[in-house]
Amino acid sequence: MFDYDQAVPSEVTLQEIRSFVDRLARAGCPGSPLDQIDMIAALEALKSASCALQAETSVVYDAARRSAQAAAGVAPDHPGGGPASL
Repeated sequence: MFDYDQAVPSEVTLQEIRSFVDRLARAGCPGSPLDQIDMIAALEALKSASCALQAETSVVYDAARRSAQAAAGVAPDHPGGGPASL
């Protein structure tokens, strides 16, 4: 199994993520019970990593949006509603 403590941060492109999502959507379940258990564990790790990257990306996006709105003179107590407000 993958050694998560030795993972090195790397860039993952949006195209790679979309391609992998498509592959997962078409994947089947492994045949043996041991392989099924390993698949469940790997998918849980994938889900956790995905959630962590989503949270980090959301924080970075929010900071950039707030900075752009501040530069545009938007009051901090009226920050707008999302990407369309930029």
